[in-house]
Parts: sequence; C-alpha cells; structure tokens
Amino acid sequence: MNDLDVIWRRFELLRIRWNLTNGRIYCHPEVLPAALDWIDGELEGLAI
Repeated sequence: MNDLDVIWRRFELLRIRWNLTNGRIYCHPEVLPAALDWIDGELEGLAI
C-alpha cells in the first residue's frame, strides 16, 4: 500500500467507526464493543 491508500483506508475506518458510534449503522449492542476494538486495532496497524 502506498501512502495515499493508507490515508484513504484510515478515512474509511474512521467513517465507519463514527457511523457505528452515532447509530447511523445498526450493530447489535453486544457486538458493538468488539467491532470498535477491531476498528481501533486496524487503525493502529495503519499508523503512518
């Protein structure tokens, strides 16, 4: 991945996390913490 791909993927993950936390994307309440943890892990892995 080049830097532009990493920036774009980071933006996508941040958008998904924002949508999950604000109720724009439905996620079962029991699964939400795991989904947010997974997204946070992916974001840490993409650190530039």
